[in-house]
Order: sequence, then C-alpha cells, then structure tokens
Amino acid sequence: MANHDLTAMVGEGISGIMISAPIGIPNYQFCHFSTVQKHADSYSLCVYPGGFKEVLCAADAELTTIDIWCYYETGAIPVVDIVKLGDGTILDSQEPVGGADGWEKLTLSFTPDAAGIFLIRLKNVEFDDGVGGLCRVFFDDIE
Repeated sequence: MANHDLTAMVGEGISGIMISAPIGIPNYQFCHFSTVQKHADSYSLCVYPGGFKEVLCAADAELTTIDIWCYYETGAIPVVDIVKLGDGTILDSQEPVGGADGWEKLTLSFTPDAAGIFLIRLKNVEFDDGVGGLCRVFFDDIE
C-alpha cells in the first residue's frame, strides 16, 4: 500500500483510499495537532473517546501488511482493526504497546481469501476518561 499522509484526506477522499462516515454524531475530526506532530504543518485524524473512523482499502489474495502511526493521550485506548466487508470478520487487530504521549507505528497483517475491499477501523474505545483530560487518539500515515 502506498504511503498516505492523512492531511490529504481533509475534506475529500484520495485515490486508493476513501473515507466512510460513521453513523450518528461525529466523533472525530481532522486537526492540526500542534503539540507533537508526525509531520510538521500537517493534519492528523483525531478520534474522541468512543469514536471511530473507517478507511476503505483494497487488497489482493496474498499477505498484506498495513502500517499506521498512532499517538494517544493518557487514558485513551486506541485500537486498529482490519475488517472483512460482508461478514464483519476481524482479520487483525492491534493496540499500541508503548506508553501514551508518543508516536508509535502499528503493523497489521492479513491474508484475504480473495481479492477485495476491506475496512481499516481506527478506534478510541475509551468512553470515560477518568483522568480529567480529553483522552484523544491521533492517527496518521497509512502505509
């Protein structure tokens, strides 16, 4: 998969990857994450507690590896799933193993039964921060 800086997705889909909107109240935004950025002067996908964003990707029937960069604040719980369209089977799921407040690359690998379209689901599964902060998760660079 080509490297896609999520800055290019602000307001529009891009060639090879399209954004689908979750049902209900928006729980994410593209934001200029100025405290610590994966790339200078760029946007990251910011997902709030309980929120998610889905990205469509195509894969052939062979071992496929996808990397995505993640940054999360204390109290947040980021999860990235690869989901098979149709039956919703989760083909791989990853969470960061490092600590909060630093960028970490998550690597997901899967081998589809057949070529097709799959979902990359970017989630912040924390519903109650309990630590007095926003508990946001930032995603950037799908590679």
